[in-house]
Amino acid sequence: LIRDGKEQKVPAQEIVPGDVVILQTGDRVPGDVRLIEVNNLACQEAALTGESVPIDKQIDPIVAETGDPRQTPLGDRKNMCFSATLVSQGYGVGLIVSTGDFTEIGTINKLVNKVEEKKTAVLEQIDFIAKVLAGFIALSALVTWLVAFFQLDEGPLDALTIALTCAVAMIPEGLDAIV
Repeated sequence: LIRDGKEQKVPAQEIVPGDVVILQTGDRVPGDVRLIEVNNLACQEAALTGESVPIDKQIDPIVAETGDPRQTPLGDRKNMCFSATLVSQGYGVGLIVSTGDFTEIGTINKLVNKVEEKKTAVLEQIDFIAKVLAGFIALSALVTWLVAFFQLDEGPLDALTIALTCAVAMIPEGLDAIV
């Protein structure tokens, strides 16, 4: 990192947009970086783009067909290095343009974490059946306890043991595997 005209090492958490960073072989890119100087620089961006080979980097501006460089696919942004990718060869100097959740990998991370869990129709039906079955078993256990206590003159604990035994016997063996 170059701050105040001096080259220094700082933890990646302390790097902010506007900092100038030096990238060398083996470095993990600390944020999204717009390159301003390269010497045979290539980055391994498989985690982001799916490319299996390192991408050669350059400093030329991106000429976008739509006029908006942000619409250019990540793999074609050869003047940028992206957070959490690795420098596989060469040397480069660049300006940090984004860090943390505002990087391309951070954006993907936010989208992945934002996915809501929606139950399928089958899971909703299983939940409904499990609730109905639990209610039926509880009612049956209560009736069993009442019959054992009042009709058979069992003690309260013996009646409870009989009711719980019947309740456990009514639970389908494969129910826990389904739910």
